Amino acid sequence: MAELYIASFFTELGALEFKDCLAALQDPEATMMPVPRQISVSCGTGVRFSMDFDPDKMNNRDLDSVYRVQENQYELLWSQDGGWQANNK
Repeated sequence: MAELYIASFFTELGALEFKDCLAALQDPEATMMPVPRQISVSCGTGVRFSMDFDPDKMNNRDLDSVYRVQENQYELLWSQDGGWQANNK
């Protein structure tokens, strides 16, 4: 089974554009969803996806952060203000 990721956004439009980008890259898991509260309270809308996150290919000015989902736990991989987190490049 592929790893799953959740991206959070500053705006709902950013989430929609990111989902469309993932669909163009043929990610079968790309789905808009409510963001779990332990991740973010920004706009409340996120995108679940399975492709390895690449900020160059998946560029979006409204992207806040990206998390890896592991058994109902969320590991921060990348954030707008901090870039890649240690050991996650």
